[in-house]
Amino acid sequence: MFAWISGAIVLNILEGVTMKAKDVPVGSRVKYDAHDPAWCLGKVINSGIDFILLGWKPGEPASGWRNSLSVDKPTIDMLEKAGCDHAWLIGLDSEVTIISKAVVSNKFTGMTCKRCFDFAPFAEANRPDGKSFVCYSCRNSWLPADF
Repeated sequence: MFAWISGAIVLNILEGVTMKAKDVPVGSRVKYDAHDPAWCLGKVINSGIDFILLGWKPGEPASGWRNSLSVDKPTIDMLEKAGCDHAWLIGLDSEVTIISKAVVSNKFTGMTCKRCFDFAPFAEANRPDGKSFVCYSCRNSWLPADF
């Protein structure tokens, strides 16, 4: 599969590859065990143990828990920042299959959409906080008032 990233066409050779969760780029879409495809949100420490946090956004088929009281606040904060309402914690060495890999190039300026996590080359902040960016596709659908 080809992707348009920062002015260049990149062949995404990782799609369909199985790898350890700790090696998956944050923002990638992954398949873990019998769970529905999820977003890899990165490494979290929960109750003193390192995990990889998988998340599902509202409206996506979700296999994880919702509003669990058994996770630490930083885990909940990371989940909310990514716009996910369901999550699952997996071990760093758990095997996951890449569905689509997040690719971010440092060669050109640009930003990642706060809502869908797509990278937009040459993008600049366009939200009231002056720091975040929401892409054209996401801006033309429903956004919460405080987004």
